[in-house]
Amino acid sequence: VPAWEPGHEWTGWHTPPRAGLTDGVAVMANQRGPATPLGVEFAPPHRADRIKALLAGKEHWSAADMPAIHTDTHLGSAAPLLTHLAALPPEAALASEAAPTPEAAPTPETAPPPEAALASEAAPPPEAAPTPKATPAAAPLAPPEATPTPLAPLTPLTPEAAALRDRILAWDRRMDADSIDAAAYAAVRAAVVRRLAAHPVLAPASVPPAYPEVLLPWLALVPRLGHALEHLLRAEDLYGIDRAATVRAAL
Repeated sequence: VPAWEPGHEWTGWHTPPRAGLTDGVAVMANQRGPATPLGVEFAPPHRADRIKALLAGKEHWSAADMPAIHTDTHLGSAAPLLTHLAALPPEAALASEAAPTPEAAPTPETAPPPEAALASEAAPPPEAAPTPKATPAAAPLAPPEATPTPLAPLTPLTPEAAALRDRILAWDRRMDADSIDAAAYAAVRAAVVRRLAAHPVLAPASVPPAYPEVLLPWLALVPRLGHALEHLLRAEDLYGIDRAATVRAAL
């Protein structure tokens, strides 16, 4: 609206929407809620939920208290990626999946000596012993069964990757500027996004759209995947992409 032109100036009063207003407190962080009738695209609810939780911490707030809310760095959208990291099987479990379980050795009471086993296969029972002229040749031993092959290769986490995973899982989810743990989370998150963008299923979408260059940062594949990563990791299926393997490789 060209508000600077005559005929478009603001006149009168507009009653603000009051959807979701409870106990006299309205929270607006670009989420669906009080501004639902005024827009079509909204931010996830994490920030609004966090503000509500902080406001519920005490009954009275002053202007001097507001910076504690405005500068809060808690990252509510980190949960899906942290869940994937926590679900990565430990190294011991991966090793047990990759190697077949050996069969239990027979007890001494039931296992005959090797010589006796060979003799029992080569010689018939005494009561059915044929005459010397009809003695059959010993049957060859059956070859051992092949070692089972895992359905998919399982790569254990290296000690460094496991330590990084544990460090990120112990992180307080605050994106403070001087937080090394927050930087580690951001690096893994970026690696996950770029690996998803390089996947053959999604890579064709990386072709630049036929729009002005100024719009490309909002339309390019990598930032779009980064913006939607929370939902992509939570979706029941992502076009057959193995997200667990993607997260492990990124880590």
